[in-house]
Amino acid sequence: MFFCNWFRSKPKFEVGQLALVTPPSALCLLPACSFMSIRRCRWSKQEWVYDGPIFNAQDNKLISRTFASYFSEDCLAPIPGFE
Repeated sequence: MFFCNWFRSKPKFEVGQLALVTPPSALCLLPACSFMSIRRCRWSKQEWVYDGPIFNAQDNKLISRTFASYFSEDCLAPIPGFE
């Protein structure tokens, strides 16, 4: 079990990074322009998952909406031109 940790991929996002939320389906209740501030990154069931608050962009401000848990890398995208 100890040796399995060596073969994991590195996480796509780091703790403290802001990422664009890309909902996987039209059934998601989040608006089109939502962002997640990565507060926790962990390995679970063969993939990296992320926890953190979700923000909406409104009038050039980030407004807190909710806290999300267990978001996979498929639901997040890097913000172009922002590091």
